[in-house]
Amino acid sequence: MFMVFRMVEPTRRPVIVLEDDAILQAELVAWIGGWGWRALPLDPTLGLPQSGDHLYAAAVVADFDLGLTVPGMPPRTGLDIALSIARRMGKSVPTVVLSGSYGRLELAACSRHQIPVLFKPVQPNELHHWLMQAVPLLRA
Repeated sequence: MFMVFRMVEPTRRPVIVLEDDAILQAELVAWIGGWGWRALPLDPTLGLPQSGDHLYAAAVVADFDLGLTVPGMPPRTGLDIALSIARRMGKSVPTVVLSGSYGRLELAACSRHQIPVLFKPVQPNELHHWLMQAVPLLRA
């Protein structure tokens, strides 16, 4: 059996953007792209494909409350999806969670996984600083 390895240049590994607000998602993608990273927006309502560039993620920027609910199940959060990406990659992925509330639930969940939270409205300089600290070698 042959194994195929795909080499990915460090500067081309994407920063995944998970946000259910289309306007904010477009803004985040524009900021990240403008700073020299390749932004890859994912539609959180579609679930994660089995293959694709998200499996080579350099980092994940995820809204906590994506509005993904299934009756009888707890809501699926951006944190859940970010952790799924890391599990599929087989390693931790720098992640920051965006939140519109200061709820203890969100903070406790992120704290358990040592994932920082940026509160909305997110300021470009806050996100840029986080990216520079999390993935400094990936700047174009």
